[in-house]
Amino acid sequence: MQVCKYHPKQLADSDFPVYRPAWSVSLAAAHSLPSLPAHSNCPPTSGASSLTVFANATAFTTHTCIMVASKLHCFYCFDVLSAHLHDADPKSVAAPAFPTARSDSDDSPTSAASTSAATTQAQAAYPLFITWSTTPHLTLRGCIGNFSPLPLPAGLRDYALISATQDHRFAPIRARELPTLHVAVSLLVDFEPCAHPFDWTIGTHGIRISFTCPTTGKSLGATFLPEVAKDQMWDHKRTLVQLVKKAGYVGRWERVSQAVKVVRYQSSKATCSYAEYVAWVEAGRAVEVEQGEAGTEKQDADNEDDEEVLSSA
Repeated sequence: MQVCKYHPKQLADSDFPVYRPAWSVSLAAAHSLPSLPAHSNCPPTSGASSLTVFANATAFTTHTCIMVASKLHCFYCFDVLSAHLHDADPKSVAAPAFPTARSDSDDSPTSAASTSAATTQAQAAYPLFITWSTTPHLTLRGCIGNFSPLPLPAGLRDYALISATQDHRFAPIRARELPTLHVAVSLLVDFEPCAHPFDWTIGTHGIRISFTCPTTGKSLGATFLPEVAKDQMWDHKRTLVQLVKKAGYVGRWERVSQAVKVVRYQSSKATCSYAEYVAWVEAGRAVEVEQGEAGTEKQDADNEDDEEVLSSA
């Protein structure tokens, strides 16, 4: 069995009964990505072209936020990407048990084993975005998401890879970049139509626009996640000007301002670095080894008891 170069210890699949890091699964030819709905890339990047988005525009519905994005979601994205980059099958990576509701407890569990035992797998579906960036300045490396509700294990798995390998503004992420990576998971919630184009709050709402190009008659659209306007220090108008450019319109904002439809939304966002991910994997591995040793000792004790019973019979 081949293992990740960062972990030279050889371990069998059975050593990870609850949760197995990507490099512990049996190696196989990596599956090609499934056919997925049209998706969007998000933050602006200087000198990089934008992608056409929202080919499958759907009706907007308000999504009740029942889940907070967690570092567990981020750890799973790292697991999937690591498996892909080391020629393992990403679909073989077991997802940790994600929390099912909002919680005031710490979202940074000390180990995979403890959290898997403490929570149950969430089956909720969410629109989501996955963002990869690199140190030291958290330079954008890939960001793609989908506004269609996706089941979290499958949606995270698919878009962790899509954002890392199919954002046409960047070359696909390579294995040697792993130690420099940060990942952000954004679960999108609370979609609401805006009464007017400025009917949203900077730093709180992301916005998704749609309009018909006055020169070509084509339907255009684009989105910025909630943090974009705040990070770029844009006001409402500047944000919308940049967003219509991202959608592919090169004319003046005033020409389309009355026709632009704006939907606002919020996101629950979690981030983690590769170093945090490795620490979590190592902590989980240590717990699982301890549990395995405790189980062996208990079995030995049970066997001794059985022998005593047989000898006294």
